[in-house]
Amino acid sequence: MNSRWKILKTVIREYVAFKRFSRLDQRARDNSSVPEDFVENILSLGPTFIKLGQILSTRPDLLPPQYIAALGRLQEDVPSFDFSEAEKIIFEELQMPLSEAYAQFDQSPAASASLSQVHFAALPTGEEVAVKIQRPHLQRIFGRDLEILGQLLPLVRVFNRKYFDNLNLLSVFAEFRNYTLRELDFEVEGKTYERFRTNFQNDDAVIFPKVYWSHTTSLVLTMSKEVGLRLHEAAAKVPAEKRDLLNKNVIESLFRMFVRDGFFHADLHPGNIFFKEDGSIVLLDVGMFGELTDEQKDRFILYWLAVVHREKERAFRHLLHLTDRQANADERGFFSSYSEILDTFYESTIREKSLTETYLEILLAGVGFGFIFPSEMLLQAKALTTAEHIGRVLVPDFRFSEIAKPYVTEALERRVTLDNVSRRVSRSFPEWLLFGEDAPQSLPEDGSAETEELWVAGSRHAAEQMDSLHDGYFREVRHGEYEVLISKNIETVFNFVSRFACYPMWHPVYTEKWNVIHVSGDYIFVTPEAVGSVFRLDEIVDGYHLLSNGVITEFQRNRLFKWKAPFSILPVIELGTCLEFKSVGDEETKLSEYFFFSDSPLKYVFVNRKWFSAEALTEHIREELTGVKQILESGNYSSEDTEYLWEHIDKPVRFINGTPVAEFSNSSSTADTRRG
Repeated sequence: MNSRWKILKTVIREYVAFKRFSRLDQRARDNSSVPEDFVENILSLGPTFIKLGQILSTRPDLLPPQYIAALGRLQEDVPSFDFSEAEKIIFEELQMPLSEAYAQFDQSPAASASLSQVHFAALPTGEEVAVKIQRPHLQRIFGRDLEILGQLLPLVRVFNRKYFDNLNLLSVFAEFRNYTLRELDFEVEGKTYERFRTNFQNDDAVIFPKVYWSHTTSLVLTMSKEVGLRLHEAAAKVPAEKRDLLNKNVIESLFRMFVRDGFFHADLHPGNIFFKEDGSIVLLDVGMFGELTDEQKDRFILYWLAVVHREKERAFRHLLHLTDRQANADERGFFSSYSEILDTFYESTIREKSLTETYLEILLAGVGFGFIFPSEMLLQAKALTTAEHIGRVLVPDFRFSEIAKPYVTEALERRVTLDNVSRRVSRSFPEWLLFGEDAPQSLPEDGSAETEELWVAGSRHAAEQMDSLHDGYFREVRHGEYEVLISKNIETVFNFVSRFACYPMWHPVYTEKWNVIHVSGDYIFVTPEAVGSVFRLDEIVDGYHLLSNGVITEFQRNRLFKWKAPFSILPVIELGTCLEFKSVGDEETKLSEYFFFSDSPLKYVFVNRKWFSAEALTEHIREELTGVKQILESGNYSSEDTEYLWEHIDKPVRFINGTPVAEFSNSSSTADTRRG
């Protein structure tokens, strides 16, 4: 009960002080001691409220900047707990004495924070480690305090309903509760370290400690010992060239988290970074992390590109897509304030107004006009302002936008993939087809700098993907298959089938069930190794005339024959068939065939048509292979039909109407091409 009344009295007292503070002018606010008193009272309430203060320090949408600055003290060291308590926790958690668990253990902590303290040690196997030990009884303390806070929270709404509702404080408290309970489980933090290590496994410049799971529980986290310089030490000791590299690595790591991984360090401040003299950085204390959706990542990229190119309306549109619009939202008022903030930024020097501070200021302005941004976006904005502050300490004259822009452009290029394009088309195609509808607010503006950058960077990447797809780098999706046993030796069957482009010879001219008429077909180009040979197919499918070229992609004599053909109007889709041969006796061969598509959302536009369905293609293959079986077993073919097509071909050969007309050579290629 005493704890409940102490917390209640503190909440009421601080609310009254906050109201008085809010009525002060700017100069009086800057000189007021109210924010510092607020921090002192938080410290007196214990670890739950210290953690609450630390989280509030990352949420400038909730408190004035003077409060945020004062709360920054809570990121610094707090008093440590006694070594005997640490020894007891280790014994209970690891089920062994400290002297057995570690070969060496420093009794004095290297660092102490609101939830834990860290001791340097060594494992019996010799590895130097840092051991993070949770403060005693935190689970019980946090459980009690969170319950009290949850009961007292409705009082805030009684005092100021508009403030409570506009900032959605119930949601804020729920997030605080989730963050805190997650941070109390060090096994979760260990898994978070591993996720970051996986994301940055190919980047030696960004280091996350290694977790030793044999010495880790929910209350004890043992990880590799990492050392380095603090920010101001690095600024004083590291040469200018390496400071540039340190700054680059901080910003690059953040943008990779934001736009590549969508998984980022949500408590990034100078106290959680070691700077190494070789230019690499160590990121620590990953208990708080944020995750961005694909849309948040993409809107973030487009917002930054638009701001850099001074396209205010476009940038504003992307911001609106990220907000939770309240019932009383004032879009016109928000745009006016947003526009004024950006104009001030554009007219100022880099020392007067920074890009990241402007971004954060815009997000905070949205709150005042009824547009609430997800907490992940605010944590992201806070991390960016921290990164820019670090950059200014390391390299005072650096420009954040110049360092950030290449990473944003690279991320944009990676977004313009065939999968993304086809996914967008597959989502919007039905509405466009039936109603002629699109979403103008989501489409690029023709001729804008952003559109130009999109196409320059993205089309190059998309073209590379199309080429790799055509070269066979796609996931193959089988779609219809069948097999038959033919009473002929494998050589005869393979030679006959591998001439299959000669349709009237290869199988029945007409397949009955699906109304497929095989008109004609010929090889038009043959290579000595077979792979790369091209043939033309001419057929009528249920009244539709299909004329296409196929290319042999895999070829193993008497074993496998595979070809594919791209949809010429949709080069993101490839389709083809694979024929496989297996001898099951001297005069018996198993012949199997399957159709396949490249895996793309757009494939469903075709595979759902009746003649491309799995049922239709299976039946089509059945009729083809049954026809081959009947022709070969009846003897209704000429000896030429079972000759090996590539027997005497040692140079590429061009065919016209099934007849070889020339061999390709340096002397004849020009004349042959002209004659063809």
